[in-house]
Amino acid sequence: MTHTPTLFLTLFLSIWIGSMTSPTDASNALTPEVDVDEENVTTGEIRRGVVVGSTDGKSREQRIYERAIAVVEPSLIGNPARLDAYIDLFKLKFVGDNRLFFFDAKATWDPQTATLTINGQAEYEEHHESIEKYFRYMGFEKIDNQVELLPAASLGEQRFAILNTHQAFIYSAPTEPRETITQTVLGDPLYLLSPADNNHYLVHGPDGYTGYIAADNLVRVDAERFNGWRSRDQAVLHTSIKVNDIPLSLGISLPIVAQSADHVRVELPDGSQTLLPFDAIDIHPNLPDPRSEATITVAHQLLGVPYVWGGIAADGLDCSGFVQITHRSQGVLLPRDADMQGTMGSLSGTRWHRDNIRRGDLMLFLGSRGRINHVGIYLGDGQYIESAGGGVQITSIDPKDDNYNERRDKAFCFAKRLFR
Repeated sequence: MTHTPTLFLTLFLSIWIGSMTSPTDASNALTPEVDVDEENVTTGEIRRGVVVGSTDGKSREQRIYERAIAVVEPSLIGNPARLDAYIDLFKLKFVGDNRLFFFDAKATWDPQTATLTINGQAEYEEHHESIEKYFRYMGFEKIDNQVELLPAASLGEQRFAILNTHQAFIYSAPTEPRETITQTVLGDPLYLLSPADNNHYLVHGPDGYTGYIAADNLVRVDAERFNGWRSRDQAVLHTSIKVNDIPLSLGISLPIVAQSADHVRVELPDGSQTLLPFDAIDIHPNLPDPRSEATITVAHQLLGVPYVWGGIAADGLDCSGFVQITHRSQGVLLPRDADMQGTMGSLSGTRWHRDNIRRGDLMLFLGSRGRINHVGIYLGDGQYIESAGGGVQITSIDPKDDNYNERRDKAFCFAKRLFR
C-alpha cells in the first residue's frame, strides 16, 4: 500500500535537502587534523588501515570519517530520520571501549530551522569535537553542539569519592533496566563525573570502568583527601575477615595509621579507625614497585632507537611495541596495541586530575578523533619516555620544561598502574 505525500512531508523534504551539502563541499569547510603519531609520516604509508596523506582530493581525515559513515549510509548523505543509528555508529567507531570512555548523546533535527542539535555528555574534548565533524561530513551544516564536558561543574571541589560500604556494584544506568558493569569494595577510590538520576553518580571505578553507583555508598572528598588516601602505606587483606561484625573482603586496601606487634591501625573512608590483625594482611609500602624501576631502566637503554611502525624489536619500535618489550623484559606480558594496553591495570590519573600518577605508570593519549593511539611510561615530574616520530625519547607534559609537547599534554587521557 502506498500513500500520497502530504504537503507537510513535501515541505519537510525540501527544507532538509536544501540544508544539506555534498560531503566534498562540507569537507571544504573543515580543517583536517593530524594525529600526534602521524607527524612526519611518509605520504602513502598505511596507518590504521588508511593511507596517510591526501588521495583523490580528500584528506586522510575525510576518508576515515567517510569510511565509517558508509557502514550505515553508503551515499554519505545524512538522513535526519536515522540520527539514532548515526549516534550508535559514532560510539562504535570513534569512542572505542565504552567501558573506559563515557559518551552519551542524542541528536534531534528541527526542519523549520534546518538545525541538528546534539545533547549529551562526554569526558573528552576529542569526542565533543569529532561528533560534530562526523555529522558535517554527512552534509549537515547547521549544528548546535550542546554536549556537556565532564566532570560536571556542579560537582564543585568534591569531584572524588571513596567507597564506604563492604561492596557495591557499578551499573550501566542509574535506573532499571540496567546491566551490572563491575563491583567495588570498601576503600576503593572513585573519580566522579556527574550527578545522575535516582541518587546515583556517574563515576570512573578503580579499574577505569565508567558507570553509575548509588550515592549512599560513597564518601565524597576533595582532591587533598583523595590524594592522601592512596599515598600512604597500605594494609591489603589477603583473606576475608570480619571486624566488629563487618565483613571485609580479600583485596581490600586501607591506609595504615600506626602499627603494633600484632595489629595495624587503618583509616576507614568515614574517617574512623579500626585494627586489622597482621596474619590477615600484607603491608604494601608507598614506593614504586621494583619491577617498575627495572622496566624504566630498560626503557632508558633504548633511548635513540628509531621509531618503526609495527616494530617490537630493539632496532626499531613503535609506541606500544616499546611499552610491550620493556615490560616483557620483566616477565610482564601486555597486549600489542596502545588501546588494548589502556585496559590493563588500575586508574591512577585522568586528564583532569594528574596528582597521583607515579613512576612506571602507563600514559595513554587520544588521537584527534577520540580513540587511544599512543602510550608511554611515566618517569615523574611531568616527564615520560615514549617511542614517537623521533625515536625513543623523553617528553614532558609540564609547560615549564624544554622538552614540553603541548599536543601530547592536551591529548593525554588517563594513566594506568600495572604494579601496586
